[in-house]
Amino acid sequence: MYNAIDVPLSLFHLKKNWNSRKRINIGLASATDIPLDSNTINLAVCTEVLEYIADIDKALLEIHIILKSGGIFIISIPNNYCYKYPKKGPHPDHVNNWTFVEFKEFLVK
Repeated sequence: MYNAIDVPLSLFHLKKNWNSRKRINIGLASATDIPLDSNTINLAVCTEVLEYIADIDKALLEIHIILKSGGIFIISIPNNYCYKYPKKGPHPDHVNNWTFVEFKEFLVK
């Protein structure tokens, strides 16, 4: 079964993920309040999301709670220090900005 949770759920999500042969649950929720039972997910994927979440500790705790023991959490963060940002300025909606090393140290803590 596939669970898709996002705040700005769109028609793109529905069209991209819909397949009548698969069981798909699509929900509107926040990473700081995930409406799934504890220990129910084998894999959580969070791509280019954590930089938008003010209460990052709560979001990571929620993800930890829903993951089964031995579950996998895949994360990606943007490169907020690439060549375009000195020219364009920081992304206005990012509340968290990490270098790769800073993010790795943050997760280890």
